[in-house]
Amino acid sequence: MGIIFAASEAVFALTSIGAYLAYNSLIRTDMITVDERLTPDTTYTFTLRGIRPENQHEATVWQNVKYASGGAFWVTYAVGVIDALIHHKPEIVVPQESSRSGPRQTLGLTATSPPPDVQPRITVEPLVGGVGARVGISF
Repeated sequence: MGIIFAASEAVFALTSIGAYLAYNSLIRTDMITVDERLTPDTTYTFTLRGIRPENQHEATVWQNVKYASGGAFWVTYAVGVIDALIHHKPEIVVPQESSRSGPRQTLGLTATSPPPDVQPRITVEPLVGGVGARVGISF
């Protein structure tokens, strides 16, 4: 199930990103010059940024695809989290082969078992021409 959820989320995310890029490619910047409107002897130039009316339908489609695929991504994510919480198994049983004389044994690892005693260790060591320090963890 994890592979299905991950693949679906990837498809929805890539679709949403592609629709975002397609929508933004429709945005244009136009310079508009107005003659003698403000004063009788000058012109005024301003910048108009947006989607042209002839591209408005295409922009609406890309915007709907962007929001629908983004919403589908988040719904798939939520369903995946709920599925993982429902089907989570806190114990993992790993079979181990034993010697010929004894019966087969299993090792049970639980999520609630205490962590092993792992202590970070810092050491200072003399070196030729100075001092060095080492940080390490062994387990």
